Amino acid sequence: MTASVHAEVKQVLYFWPHLQEAPAGAAHFGVQAQIFIGMVGADEVDSFDVLVCSPSWLASRHLLGTGSCSLVARSGA
Repeated sequence: MTASVHAEVKQVLYFWPHLQEAPAGAAHFGVQAQIFIGMVGADEVDSFDVLVCSPSWLASRHLLGTGSCSLVARSGA
């Protein structure tokens, strides 16, 4: 029998462009986040970098050639 592993989010850091958070309910936004996840009770963590954005923000960055994307997932697909 394999022992189960329980992980938890230890910390989340947000990096807003121009150091300004998008207003609540914004339809056009993009934010980078770094998520630190580790086993419950341990100090060691793995770091995951993610980009969370609206479809319009992604389209504007792609059309301007100022960003890259390796995975795009549609909501509800």
